Amino acid sequence: MAVKYYAHFSDDDAREWHITIIDQEYSGSSPLEFTVGADGFVLKYEGSDTNRAQTIMPSTCEFTYFLQNSNDDQLLTDIAGSYEGRYIVEIFAGGASYSAGHLYWRGVLLADVSTIVDEAHPQPFRMLAIDDLVGLRGVPYENDNNGYTSLVGLVSLFLNKMRVWDVTSDTHRVTIVNWLEAEDAGGTYREIWQNGELNLNSFTFTDTFPVTYRDTYESLDGLISGLGCRMYWRASIDPSVDSGFVI
Repeated sequence: MAVKYYAHFSDDDAREWHITIIDQEYSGSSPLEFTVGADGFVLKYEGSDTNRAQTIMPSTCEFTYFLQNSNDDQLLTDIAGSYEGRYIVEIFAGGASYSAGHLYWRGVLLADVSTIVDEAHPQPFRMLAIDDLVGLRGVPYENDNNGYTSLVGLVSLFLNKMRVWDVTSDTHRVTIVNWLEAEDAGGTYREIWQNGELNLNSFTFTDTFPVTYRDTYESLDGLISGLGCRMYWRASIDPSVDSGFVI
């Protein structure tokens, strides 16, 4: 697993940006540079942040990939013939190179690319990646544990079912915004994310044999909606503020 393609550009504020494409089956150390479109990339969120019923807001990232030579053509050929989740897009803000930048966004490059038109180079091609929250749909929350687990621990376990985390050694999965507190009789405050727990049996169907598991997306949605929270990818250009999933 390594970066196989990369691009860089500057925005109107002279900030450097880097787009990398990681191939899970590539082990080389000399990535190929590609040219990105004038708009850099476009980050969008699914749904409306004013809808209180929408607790999970997946995001997508689009960018124009210019086909200028056979190396550029090869990536599209490989993507079209590969399993979804093999290619990961990472976007970095600032830094002289992607390895020196601050992670802004990360997602899975979709494999269902459209047909390439047989015409001369250069040829623009629109790439689309998703943060893979939607990818949790249809994935059973199967685990080897039992008993009680903290709420923050459960959120991390849910996110570990995402394909995008398979290719990174990052320990940062999710940032919990500490706003919901409960006061006990002693007058001290205890953060519900750190002290609240749920039994893992809550995510199983115990009336089946063998035991079956609830959908991971459904389980995550139920947990955070029950606390009146929302999950989305917080994209940050400030190195002191983590980018990642935030509740």
